[in-house]
Amino acid sequence: MEVKMNLCFSVAFAALLLLVSANQTLTTEELQMMRDNNYTITVDERDNTVIFEHIGVPDHTSERGWGNNHEVEIVNHKYTLHLKPTVALIKKGCAGGFGVVGLAVTGAAFYNPFTLYGWDAVNGECAEELDNCKGHPSPDGTYHYHGVPECLYTGDVADKFLGVALDGYPIYGPMDSTGKNWTSAELDQCHGHTYNGRYMYRATFDFPYLISCFHGDSVRVQQSGPPVNNGGNETREPPVDDRPSANGTIGNAPGVGEAIPQKCRMAKYPNWNSEICYVVCRNPGNELDNCLDNDIGGSSSVFNSLSVIYIVTASFVFLHFPVTDTFL
Repeated sequence: MEVKMNLCFSVAFAALLLLVSANQTLTTEELQMMRDNNYTITVDERDNTVIFEHIGVPDHTSERGWGNNHEVEIVNHKYTLHLKPTVALIKKGCAGGFGVVGLAVTGAAFYNPFTLYGWDAVNGECAEELDNCKGHPSPDGTYHYHGVPECLYTGDVADKFLGVALDGYPIYGPMDSTGKNWTSAELDQCHGHTYNGRYMYRATFDFPYLISCFHGDSVRVQQSGPPVNNGGNETREPPVDDRPSANGTIGNAPGVGEAIPQKCRMAKYPNWNSEICYVVCRNPGNELDNCLDNDIGGSSSVFNSLSVIYIVTASFVFLHFPVTDTFL
C-alpha cells in the first residue's frame, strides 16, 4: 500500500508537471509580425528566453495627436521574456502596479487600466486624455495603451494578434475566428483563456480591457532604457497638428471643454497601487474597501479546474488498480 501511495503521489506530481509544461509560445508568424514593426528580437532556445527591443514610438498616427500634452520619447524598450512560458500555479503575478505590462506589435507599451489616482483610465468621468488609438504618453515620455489599440485593431480583426504580455503569453483582440466578441466576464481571473489548445489574453472593450494578472511564472521587474527619465532624451512630435490644449480639458472623457473633476486628481487610498494585485477593482484609489479580499496582495487559488482533473484522475487510477512488479 505504501508503494502504491508513493507511486500515486509521483504520478500526480508528474501530471502537474505535464499540465504546466512549457509548450505554449509565440508562433514564428507572431514574432515575425513584431520584427516587421521594427522590433529587434533575439531568441535563445537554450535559456528559454526571447529579448524584445524597440524604441517605444508607435508606428501609427492619430487624429488627436498624442492625446495629451506630454511628449513621446524614445524609451528604448528592452525586455527579456520567456520563450516558452509556464503557468503560475501558486501565485499569479501582479498587474495592478504602474508601468509596462506588455508590448504591442506597434512598438508601444501596454499599461493596466488605471490612472495615477486609481480611476478607470479609459471610460467614465475620470478617464484620461487618450488619443483615438486608446493611448497616450506618460510624463516620462513612454507611449502606452490602456485599452484596445484601435489603430492596430483594424482590417480583419478576427483573432487579431496585438502583442505579448511580460510573462510571454500573447495578447489577442476581442473577436475570435467565429466572430464572437469576448467580454471580461467570460475570461479567467487574469483576463485570458485557453483557445484552440493555447493560452492567450483577450483584450476586451470592457474593464479591465487588457490584463488582470499574469498567468505565467516569473514576471521579472524590468526597466526600459537607462534609469534616468526612462531612458528617453529624444522627443517626438505628434503625427498630426491636433494637440490637446494645455488646460487639460480635451480628451475622450469627461469631454471637450469640460473640466476634469477634482476628485479624479485625488486618491482616498494613496497606496492602492502597492496593495492591488488582480485588476478587478474599477476604482481602487477610491474604493479599496470594496475589493474582494482575495484580490489584495496577490493571493489566488492554487490550482485551476483542469489541474484538479489531472490530479483526481491520476490518484483514482493508482489507488484502485493494483501495482505490479512492472512498475517497481
